[in-house]
Amino acid sequence: MNKLLLIIALIIFSNVTLSEEVTVTWNKLIKECELALIDGEMEKAQQLAFELNSIDPADTHVMYYLVLTHTELNLPVPKWLIEHPWPNATKKDRENYRRASRILNGT
Repeated sequence: MNKLLLIIALIIFSNVTLSEEVTVTWNKLIKECELALIDGEMEKAQQLAFELNSIDPADTHVMYYLVLTHTELNLPVPKWLIEHPWPNATKKDRENYRRASRILNGT
């Protein structure tokens, strides 16, 4: 019984530790991405947005950054980004989609 409790405790601890690492990485990358956008470093911002998207492919703020950087760099927006519906669970998700659509439509 003690071994089982120890195993459960180790699993929980490792999951919490991993979650904290991902959160720290996410926060670092999002800050770097936003600074790159502010500084007009679109290639760097795009690279960081791709990294963020690999962590959370459903984050609409990052999806918006991908649309923005591709458009600013005069590159075609990846089909996988615009052919599938975006998450729209929150008001922020819907607003990010509207913002991306306006960029794609040139308005």
